[in-house]
Amino acid sequence: MSFFLLDPMSGGLSGMLYRFDGDGEPAGEISVGYSAEARYQPHTNELVVLESEAGGPEMKYSLRILDAARLEEKLRCEIPVRPMYAGYPGRSVAGSVSPSGRFIYFLHIGAAILCGDDPTFRMVPARLDRKSGQVQLGAFHVDSCKVDYGVAGDGEEGLFLHLSCECASTIALGSFSSPDCGFLRMETLPAREHSPQETNGSWLDSSRTLLYCVNRQGTIYEADLRQRTARVLARLRLPRGYAVPVHQIWGAGGQIHVGVAEDRGNMGLGMVTEIWSVGAETGAFVERRRLPRPIMNFIVTPDNRRLLGVDPYSRTIFCQDRATGEEVWSRRHGATPAEIIPGP
Repeated sequence: MSFFLLDPMSGGLSGMLYRFDGDGEPAGEISVGYSAEARYQPHTNELVVLESEAGGPEMKYSLRILDAARLEEKLRCEIPVRPMYAGYPGRSVAGSVSPSGRFIYFLHIGAAILCGDDPTFRMVPARLDRKSGQVQLGAFHVDSCKVDYGVAGDGEEGLFLHLSCECASTIALGSFSSPDCGFLRMETLPAREHSPQETNGSWLDSSRTLLYCVNRQGTIYEADLRQRTARVLARLRLPRGYAVPVHQIWGAGGQIHVGVAEDRGNMGLGMVTEIWSVGAETGAFVERRRLPRPIMNFIVTPDNRRLLGVDPYSRTIFCQDRATGEEVWSRRHGATPAEIIPGP
């Protein structure tokens, strides 16, 4: 399994996207814009990249499609204003490609609006129609912050938005061409109550259309996007002072893996020192594993045998054997490597 490494270059006006083979050897690179996000699409073998062009009189926004094997650009177009993270990426919330490959979905962020006394932004689904070459805006919108976003179901137009802020611990479900939007709540929480109960990361099992979400306390929810139901899958018994930073959840080999910070210092940096694992169907506790070093981002290979992690502060990426806990390899690479993206 190859993988990609996203490096925002310390928040500079441009970043880098690197490709590596399964042994951690470099196999290509390409420059990306400011605040770039990337997602691999296995059914089309493409990377969807959302990026911004900063430094000019006004910000511009782009969607790019890259051939995943060669990191060559296949398509580029200008898009409306998109939501962007600040600082390092935790995990990209970039574009998703519909099952047929025709539509490339992303999010448009509108002007600030008031929800009571608090300003928020309107999230509007958008897409590029490869057949017509046109960028289109969806028929529904959500006034809240997003945690995750993507295509839900087997059809061409079903979408989900994992939300926070005004819609804490909530999943919005809609169809691109319909103004109707349904909401699935994992917990009933007040708006803008940024408490440990608000979910802050998710991972989609696209084969079963199940979205697994986790909050800071280590409660893992399973949301069935077809049936529009949600349940608590597991509650991790985290020691006092331990917590789950943003975007620290991954699924592989019938298990759900959650990254845990052991103290406030690592929590504030978004770094984790342990991986806790449960069964994806039963929620039964599997293991608690110490990492050889704190990391900001991780993935697990589909066979559940290896974990890949990255630490931007030491500029280190590494591969760990999950059976033995030993490092298979480690590399120093890039300026501030911050996110690992699975590849073919």
